[in-house]
Amino acid sequence: MTKTAAAIATVVSSDQEVPYSPKLDRPSDGHDNIIKSKSSRHSTDILFAILIFLSWVALSAIGAYVYIKGDYRVVYYPMDYAGNICGTNVATNTLNVSEYSRIVYVNSLGGGVCVKQCPNITQLVDPRTFITYTGVYQPSNVSSNANTSSTSTFVSVNYVEMPNYAAAYNASSANYTCNSFKCPTDPNYSWISLGIRMGTGYAYYAMDTFEIFGRRCLVNPNAKKLLETQVNIPTGSVINKKFVSNQYEFWKNLYADLYTAKEFIFGFGFLVSLVIGLLYSSLLRIKGLVHTMVWLSIFCTIAAVFALATYLYYIAKHWATQDPQVYSNNFIQGAKICAYVLYGIGALLVFLIIYLRKEIHLAMALIQTAAASIGSMPIIVFFPILQSLCLIAFVVTWIFYAVNLASLGKIVPAQLPVGAVVTVRTFQFDKLTWELAWYILFCLFWTTTFIGAMGQLIISMCAARWYFARDKSKIHSGAVFTNMWTVFRYHIGTAAFGSLIIAIILLLRAILMYFQRKAKQLNSRIAGILLCCCQCCLWCLQKFMEFVSKNAYIYTSMFGTPFCKSAREAFALIVRNAARVGTLSYVSIMVVFVGRLFISTTTAAASWVIMQHFIGSKLYSLAGPTVIIFLIAYHVGDMFMQVFNMTASTILHCFVADEEMFDSAEQYATDELREFIDKNESKARKVLKVEG
Repeated sequence: MTKTAAAIATVVSSDQEVPYSPKLDRPSDGHDNIIKSKSSRHSTDILFAILIFLSWVALSAIGAYVYIKGDYRVVYYPMDYAGNICGTNVATNTLNVSEYSRIVYVNSLGGGVCVKQCPNITQLVDPRTFITYTGVYQPSNVSSNANTSSTSTFVSVNYVEMPNYAAAYNASSANYTCNSFKCPTDPNYSWISLGIRMGTGYAYYAMDTFEIFGRRCLVNPNAKKLLETQVNIPTGSVINKKFVSNQYEFWKNLYADLYTAKEFIFGFGFLVSLVIGLLYSSLLRIKGLVHTMVWLSIFCTIAAVFALATYLYYIAKHWATQDPQVYSNNFIQGAKICAYVLYGIGALLVFLIIYLRKEIHLAMALIQTAAASIGSMPIIVFFPILQSLCLIAFVVTWIFYAVNLASLGKIVPAQLPVGAVVTVRTFQFDKLTWELAWYILFCLFWTTTFIGAMGQLIISMCAARWYFARDKSKIHSGAVFTNMWTVFRYHIGTAAFGSLIIAIILLLRAILMYFQRKAKQLNSRIAGILLCCCQCCLWCLQKFMEFVSKNAYIYTSMFGTPFCKSAREAFALIVRNAARVGTLSYVSIMVVFVGRLFISTTTAAASWVIMQHFIGSKLYSLAGPTVIIFLIAYHVGDMFMQVFNMTASTILHCFVADEEMFDSAEQYATDELREFIDKNESKARKVLKVEG
């Protein structure tokens, strides 16, 4: 091979730095390992390491300030319609509600009253007893006893304990007081009465509730269904039964199901998926099982998609034939649409697998090499757990700061729809609070992205050192800790630089989302379309910069160069080998994606079966908890498969660099990778051209 430029790297044993050129070539000293050792590295992008450290100092100062000035209870505890924080004695309260720590919502606009305990009603609903802004109301023309007469109530006037709102707000209580005219007992007229106002008034029916998030009392979905059979709810008004059901009951039902299935969500979402992820990662490391595991994952994932589609289709048909019909037509139609979409996704996956079957088979060499690398350092599989713990620690701290910052807001009357007669309170923030909020949001973006960048650098350095080691048996789990120290010692600035770019883009997207919301409130379609286009462009820019940053981290891990130089050199290396890198990257990413789907779908399917057996009759629908479990399991699976993804990308990067630096007889590539090149690209043997 004719040299086209100076040598590019330093050998671990010599620690002599050699300049390198736009086109890579072999080290001039002929030593065995080309990756820079820590003794020959220097700190990169120090300015950005200082900047991120200063941002943390500023964030801590803001956290201390809002902790002293604010009170998390103002945000965490519920607030009633008059602005009192239930269960507290904060200075903003105008009524003593320290003993009333729960809230019952009286209308769909968010207005509620503080109570001691969430009301529980055996008969689920009493349509002739009302909970109002001024207390519990029962008309005097009906009897209060336990019989089931159409002219009697089921509960007493003291069925729920609440503060004396009527005495505290005499000036306005007259507007919120029920009587036989404002809150009639006739089920044909009560829903549209002045007090109820189709769910937007200052009174609502006494209904069975359940407690969620510690202090919120939400209506039992079964009580809501029973109410609809006892009260005439017309459909000819702007705010009608359909509006209330679609906009509010869905979330109430979902919250109820999540609360009921919380132990299963935690157990399957975090623990079971963790076990499946570890098992899957361990099996991929076993030589000879890579092909079996990958193809099995593909087939199982496709089968799971078709099975779920079939289940949704037949369950929708079952719901449609029920008498009486329990689920609405919209809900049934939504289930059928989901089934058709899943059938389409399954068919698309089948065609993709058929079309890419050869590429998938050939890409096994890259995955198998990545598995061999991870097998030499098995402890690296647990590295994402450490990374996640760091992320959780920061996010928990950030949430504490954010909640205290939000408590600095001033409680003011909320803007309600035209025609509303009730009062509801909300928070209003001054300019300083808004500026601090945007800053801590930026710190959230930067720090979370930085943690991910550090993980990519460490995994990449481990894979690169393994690839460029002649005697790979000497690489073991201890190398993970050595490379972690190297990254922390020399390349924090590079991770901070790359993550800063992504964080700025994310902040711009967040600002655009804020303006999109404002445009929607103003009903400005042109502004909404323009902002949506800008959002799309920023999303594309974000994905491009994530690609550039990832490859820059790989190059930094190999040669110890700063971010900008690494990004430029890595991009040039990819361009020179575009066809090969594009094919391998695409297929290997797809294989890794199938691994994520396998872990998440297996966990979700198992949770569905178990929940159906134990708590199926207690849930409004199994779909909500199962979807949440799937999402959690997908992120847990992503945590493990990201190690394979980054390792495979690094090995691919090392491979093309290896070809540019060494003759075929001296290359570090395994026989499987060389075979891939021979089969996949006819010009693979002509990558390095002799100049002159």
